[in-house]
Amino acid sequence: MMFTLCIGFVIFAAVMFQQQADSIPQNLEWVAGADVVVSSSDINYPLPRDELSTILDTFTVGAIATSPSLVAYQVVQAYTFMSFPITSFPQVSGSYVGGLASIRARSVVLQAVDDDYLQAASTDYYIVSQLASDVSFPDVPGTGFVDVVAPLNQTFGYMATSGLPDLSGYGSDNKSNTHI
Repeated sequence: MMFTLCIGFVIFAAVMFQQQADSIPQNLEWVAGADVVVSSSDINYPLPRDELSTILDTFTVGAIATSPSLVAYQVVQAYTFMSFPITSFPQVSGSYVGGLASIRARSVVLQAVDDDYLQAASTDYYIVSQLASDVSFPDVPGTGFVDVVAPLNQTFGYMATSGLPDLSGYGSDNKSNTHI
């Protein structure tokens, strides 16, 4: 009886550890958005963007290799950069999205991303529920998904020079879903 119980526990433990080991890559991709994430832990010490771009460009698939031996090491599919969350600044205690009266305002993480963010980030958990009809959205190359990040730079650049368009139809609805 004790022997059977011990064997059962060993099998249970082995299956549990195997499931945990199998789920780690999916959890990392879900939380971080990519297979590999390099980040700075302190806003006072940001990563050197230009130097990292130079290094990553050397190891990007399809890049022109400076020597034939580097071709074997071109394993980077894509990369992108994001800012620290706005709440990392000591002057900002939080960021919220809601109506003017702040009824049902929701706390959000506000970060700046590059135009090519969706080309580098995982699209496995990327879901678009609604699109603005007056904005042209390109496709993310190789995925068939609509890229909602790239047009933001052009849209906000337009807004800064020619006034704000009517965005009253976009935002939170009664179901508290955020739409772009």
